[in-house]
Amino acid sequence: MTVKILMLIFIIFLFLTAWYYFFALNQEKFIIFDISQNYKIKRLIKTTAISLIIMGFIGVIILFTLSKYYNFITLFISAVIMTIFSFRFTNLNN
Repeated sequence: MTVKILMLIFIIFLFLTAWYYFFALNQEKFIIFDISQNYKIKRLIKTTAISLIIMGFIGVIILFTLSKYYNFITLFISAVIMTIFSFRFTNLNN
């Protein structure tokens, strides 16, 4: 039961992160970077947000239908998505 509660909190954070990314698309700055003219960064943020939303829905399905060991799929793929975002964001800002 504890694993389900923690995974539900993690999935909520996935959705909140995706919401923040969509919110940041309408702003001129993302954290401290000016993204108003950089369409590659905007596309990266939008793609990451959509990926996190999809992973959140898949995580909810896994959480309530499969055993607790399958929750590692949600954790692993979400971590990979955020790692790819971090590396690509760093490369686009150089």
